Amino acid sequence: AYALGNGRQSVLYKELVENRKLAYSVSVSSHTPRETNGYFEIFVEYDAQNRDELKRVLDEIIDVRLKKRLAKDRVNAAKKQKRSEEALQSASISQVVEKVSLSMLYSNRTDFFEYYANRFENVSRDDIQEVAKKYLLKTKLVETEVLPKSFKSVLNNKKESEFSKSAVQEYKLENGIHVILKQDKSLPKVSMTVMTRGGIREELETQNGLGYMSAQAFGKGSRRYSKDRFESSFEELGVKYYAKFGNNTWYANMNTLTEYFSVALPMFLDATLYGSIEEDAFKEIQRQQLKKIRSREDHWRSHTQALFLNWFYSGHPYGNPKI
Repeated sequence: AYALGNGRQSVLYKELVENRKLAYSVSVSSHTPRETNGYFEIFVEYDAQNRDELKRVLDEIIDVRLKKRLAKDRVNAAKKQKRSEEALQSASISQVVEKVSLSMLYSNRTDFFEYYANRFENVSRDDIQEVAKKYLLKTKLVETEVLPKSFKSVLNNKKESEFSKSAVQEYKLENGIHVILKQDKSLPKVSMTVMTRGGIREELETQNGLGYMSAQAFGKGSRRYSKDRFESSFEELGVKYYAKFGNNTWYANMNTLTEYFSVALPMFLDATLYGSIEEDAFKEIQRQQLKKIRSREDHWRSHTQALFLNWFYSGHPYGNPKI
């Protein structure tokens, strides 16, 4: 994925965007969830009239270049890109906390992402060639296209087809909760993430949307604090917080100055563990969510992705929309 589409010197960008002017942008990614099947994705933004020629050139690149070994310099560049990405992406305490937490959930180790990135160094051109021949097959190809209405006939005629060097400390409480700490004194702030297994994989089709709404409801009230008290207290202290809902996790994050941590922590935990929501606040979340549902098709890339995931993960919760 890195060699093919990461950067302006990548194989696909140079050929499709710069040289042939068939596309405006191209990105390549690999999705490998632990719980079910994964997929290799190539996303291209192009003018509809270039569709047939673009597909022909794309097929040619995959069949000829990728399956007949990539150039050594491209493979080496991809390795460097992955190492750099791993080193640079954790630019804040909150990102370190989130990455360590996800690492623990995914692999029961705190350094999974670093380990994964370092493994790239052992990948050879022969390895890439072997994987391409095994998995990049036309019989497994899934094409998801969003075209202008004026090209509807074309669509209908288409055949289906690092901060401080302090060590990460881990503790396990009597109730089973894992606490992971990483100290960094470079900035006077504290970042905290509470993460639990869950996410969209825990939703039935008839319950789709509940997880997203629960994340939106975070901070709208709790057992001890009303919505207004929670929001006014955090705003006054400058505390930043949010909750998110993913494929496999539900998590809430808080960033605060160290001097306010002892005040913010009880409120954050109460909202996380004993959240509740007032009727007016619930109706507003519902109104906002319905608006997002109505506008799903307004954004081509996200809509295309949703269509593909619904087909690829048919019968599996991953195929359901998060909103």
